[in-house]
Amino acid sequence: MTASPEYIEVLLLSADLLGYPDETHREKAEHLGRVLDDTTCTSIDWTQEEIEAEYLRLFSIGASQKRTVLYAAWWRDGRLRGPTYRRIETFYTQSGYERDPDDPLPADHLSVMLRFLSILIEEGEIESAKAFSRFLTWLNELEKSLESTSVLCSYLQAVQTAAHVVTIINET
Repeated sequence: MTASPEYIEVLLLSADLLGYPDETHREKAEHLGRVLDDTTCTSIDWTQEEIEAEYLRLFSIGASQKRTVLYAAWWRDGRLRGPTYRRIETFYTQSGYERDPDDPLPADHLSVMLRFLSILIEEGEIESAKAFSRFLTWLNELEKSLESTSVLCSYLQAVQTAAHVVTIINET
């Protein structure tokens, strides 16, 4: 696999869509749909408040019974800030990745992880991308949970896209 600009773009869009939604959410969701040549997913009729409420309904820790939490340690260790969290932080450090100290998201939040994966691909670090993707083995489970719980399709589409790119990385 080469450093495909399409993989980088869809990972970054997915990361943006899976972070707390800002006023650009609809625009980014529509852009991801155009890149994927899938215009069936739209959030044009949703207000910003509705988009934010759906995000909180799906992804807050209190909603964990839906199995839609965005933290790797929750999926892999059954708790937040578990051993997976520390291993991810160590992976970042060993790769020379310095996180923005103002970023409120923890190291194992899916949005942060997808940004890092896009950097590895962009830098041609495919073996590192494969190694890092082992922390993302839960994406297919998250996707299945979102298929039955998500009302706003952009969240599901972002997870499906990320899972697809991870699969491609691991097949090379």
